[in-house]
Amino acid sequence: MLGFSQLRDSDQDILLNATSAEHPVPTKARSLSHRLRRYFQDSWALEFLSWLAATVMLLALLILLGTFNGKSLRQWHSNLSLNTIIAVVSQLMQMVLMVPIASTLCQLQWLWYRDRKPLKDFAYFGDASTGPWDSLVLLYKHYTSLIVWLGVMCMLLQALLGIFAQQALSILDRNIPIAANGSISRSLTYTTPSGTEQIGPIVPPEVVPEMKLAIFTGLLRDGVGPSEVSGSSGSGNCTFGTFTSMAVCASVEDVTSSIVADCENTEQFSGISDDKCSYSVPALLNHHPSSNVRTSPREKLHSTLYIGASMIYVYSGPDGTPFNDTLIEFYVIYVPDLTILPTTSTSRTNYTGKLAALKGTLSLCANIYNSSMQFGVTNTTVQAQKTHLPWQQGLAANDNNQGGYNASVPGTSDTLFMDPMSMNGLSVWLITSTFNGTSYMPPPATQTTDPTGATDITNNGPSIFGTLASKQVATHLYSNETGVRVTDGVAAMSALLHNVATSMSNALRTTSTTPDTQTGTSYTTDVYFHVTWAWLVVPILSIPLTLLFFALTVARSSRHHIPAWKTSRLAVLQALNPSIRAKLGDGMATNSEIKEALKRKGVHVQLRKVKAGVWELGEE
Repeated sequence: MLGFSQLRDSDQDILLNATSAEHPVPTKARSLSHRLRRYFQDSWALEFLSWLAATVMLLALLILLGTFNGKSLRQWHSNLSLNTIIAVVSQLMQMVLMVPIASTLCQLQWLWYRDRKPLKDFAYFGDASTGPWDSLVLLYKHYTSLIVWLGVMCMLLQALLGIFAQQALSILDRNIPIAANGSISRSLTYTTPSGTEQIGPIVPPEVVPEMKLAIFTGLLRDGVGPSEVSGSSGSGNCTFGTFTSMAVCASVEDVTSSIVADCENTEQFSGISDDKCSYSVPALLNHHPSSNVRTSPREKLHSTLYIGASMIYVYSGPDGTPFNDTLIEFYVIYVPDLTILPTTSTSRTNYTGKLAALKGTLSLCANIYNSSMQFGVTNTTVQAQKTHLPWQQGLAANDNNQGGYNASVPGTSDTLFMDPMSMNGLSVWLITSTFNGTSYMPPPATQTTDPTGATDITNNGPSIFGTLASKQVATHLYSNETGVRVTDGVAAMSALLHNVATSMSNALRTTSTTPDTQTGTSYTTDVYFHVTWAWLVVPILSIPLTLLFFALTVARSSRHHIPAWKTSRLAVLQALNPSIRAKLGDGMATNSEIKEALKRKGVHVQLRKVKAGVWELGEE
């Protein structure tokens, strides 16, 4: 029987002779070509050179990525993008690495048949060289062989190489500082034009229109935020960092338990003289007596909701009492369930157990902001609020002749200054012109005896009558799905009051006659290359593991004197013993039929050396 090396030589000679007959080739050139072809077919030179080419490509790729990592996109001047180059190089690496991996996997089949094994195993080794899936099948069939594990791992790494290599490069944005600085308003010192000299608390200074607008905005529009104070930057991009500014903070408390009733007095109402109960809270009775919620035995509750504010002055008293940072303290007394309102004449009813009361407070505080601007859009968030500041009499930091109240902000180096006349004017205006009045909502529409029968087409529910603040408070309190019951008065009131506080805080930053600003660092946006080196683990590992797999297989083949038959199918045909061919039968069949015949007949073979240069696959 001929050895495989003899078969390969004769086939080459036939091909060379045929070629020479048609196209005469010089003898010297034909001899050189013939020797080179034999050298690459019968040795491992081509596989090693392919591995070496993949290694060079990987090194070039790593150098290229390392050079441009962190560099601006403007520094790349080629018409081809860097991503395209990575894709091409990684694809070439996959192609050249496939040569040693496929050849080495096929060479394993000859080492496998050093012992007697089923002939059908040839199919598993041959198919494994075609791709990852078939290599996994080989691993499933021969999982005990460590070198098979190594070969399958190399095949999988080679298949994933391109994907991982292309993921390594990303293009990101970063901020580069420029010479111009930006600024944004804040308020450390708050003073406003007094208009007229204030004489005690009787003639308070006028509130600036911008602050009035801010209060109405907070009442009427939801979603007011600190970002509405815009910064300025020549580039439209700026970071202002963290800064302190004077602000208004809101709080809401349930004081239902403190409601008191007075049912002893009579009062003329709607031309009818009858007894009515009035309701209030101690703070209103002690500080700012005003109209209270009344009930009538012959009519429904006169007012669904009532707002009253207690008068608080900012000046310290003659006894040296400290500065009061409260702008306004007001109370809301309301009917939490409108279905209890009477619609017919009834006996006098005490509603004390059916009413609810809330205490709302707006007071001075300090906000810690964090602000930035990108593409001309300001984004500001409140990082912290500092309340109950240690206010003391002092002078403004930028005006030695102006007296007022200072407060250091804990955790910062900033000191706030408030002009007492400006604050008192704001407080009086909030009390007398904003948070006061009553609101009336009829009972649910199902009560046909409702004398008004009014319907609000905007919410398909009862109309709300009253002052601006009372209507907005009532709208928020009865904003649930029923529209007639208050489910969480504190939460509803807090949402409205925090909105007003935010809007007033914004105005404090922009309406002072002694403005303060926070300087920021302007920047321009730069696009740059960023390499995530972790993604290159797969391409890097594929190189040494392929060399290890290749070297182990070549060493074992050399140790057992097995030629480099690699992927040759002719070697299998030539090496089969005639008795094995007889068992397989004559003619050709489908792949499945051949595999079934081999399995059914249980043909086992072993690679053995018949004589020098001659090998065969035969039975023992």
